[in-house]
Amino acid sequence: MPPSVILEVLKITEAEMELRDATREAEQAREARAAEQITAAAGPLAEEQEDLVLRTENVIQDIRELPEGEFEFEGEIQMLRGARAAMDEAFVLLDDELTGPTTIAAETEAIELLLRTRRSGGAGGGGGGSTPGSGGNGGTEATSALALAGRAIGAKDEVEERDVDRSTSRTASKIPAEFVEVLDRYFDALEGR
Repeated sequence: MPPSVILEVLKITEAEMELRDATREAEQAREARAAEQITAAAGPLAEEQEDLVLRTENVIQDIRELPEGEFEFEGEIQMLRGARAAMDEAFVLLDDELTGPTTIAAETEAIELLLRTRRSGGAGGGGGGSTPGSGGNGGTEATSALALAGRAIGAKDEVEERDVDRSTSRTASKIPAEFVEVLDRYFDALEGR
């Protein structure tokens, strides 16, 4: 896929992760809020989800407009349609002011499918056959988005502390490693490498 399409999928994925975190926070605060506060919290979440549905639909359309896009990227289109359907479900739930496990599960399903879309079609626009720069599983579907279940840790959640060495530094990056890899390929493609 072209780097611009991959970048948009990454942006949608990140926005969906942030939305899921905000949904969790809204659910955790639900008991302490009055009914009008719940409505005020869920409304913007539903609007954000609706925007992500439209952006995903635009990505699908962009892929279909590529030469042979409908056939060459059939699998990616199907995964994006699945992600859009999960987002639609989350939108309906958020619009009904539901921020619980069912909504979070729909958002997680959308994230999972967006990540799979990126993994399955990532090499096409970057000019490489295998996944450049990856060390490990090469972007297989075995790595689940459920492992990224959320960066918002609640009071009931357990956090496992682990020491992870990084090749360039030991400080936390604000950009997930998988985004960095795709952005590197994107800029390499722009520079003609």
